[in-house]
Amino acid sequence: MDAERYSTLEGKLQYFDLRDLQEAVTSKSLWNIFEPTLTNKETLTNKFDQLAELRNGIRHSRTVSEITRKEGEAAILWFQQVLSK
Repeated sequence: MDAERYSTLEGKLQYFDLRDLQEAVTSKSLWNIFEPTLTNKETLTNKFDQLAELRNGIRHSRTVSEITRKEGEAAILWFQQVLSK
């Protein structure tokens, strides 16, 4: 592992999983940076939950229901929309 690479924010983010990212973004110390874009912690948490459920089903070779798949896809679309602003 390249210590210089890991010392950058981008390098550190490569080791985050979804829940690490969620925890960082919603933390008291960082939320004020993300709030103008993401607006609402409750909605953000819901989207992370939907995405994580889809990701975990796929990653662990489980059957993913159509609802889980569509909710996960909707979460991806939501993230793309709010992050493109």
